[in-house]
Amino acid sequence: MAKVTDHESETLEFKKTLSEKDTAAETIVGFANQKGGILYFGIENDRNSIGMQGLTEKTIRDLEQYYYSNIEPKLIFSITKVNFG
Repeated sequence: MAKVTDHESETLEFKKTLSEKDTAAETIVGFANQKGGILYFGIENDRNSIGMQGLTEKTIRDLEQYYYSNIEPKLIFSITKVNFG
């Protein structure tokens, strides 16, 4: 299990699973209202990278659509798959 070196901050947030997408939406809005930021899924609060088993391009597109449909005003953002370790 890889360990992420940075700690959560005003511009960096970790979410363990995609089931946290609603609280992640709140984080995204907070980033948009401040300096911007980076949100990682598949990382625990203690910075252990647990990964995202079965993450597909369709899952990423569905997540993008979820945020695009549920955040107002519309934001410019990107979702990218990143490998740690």
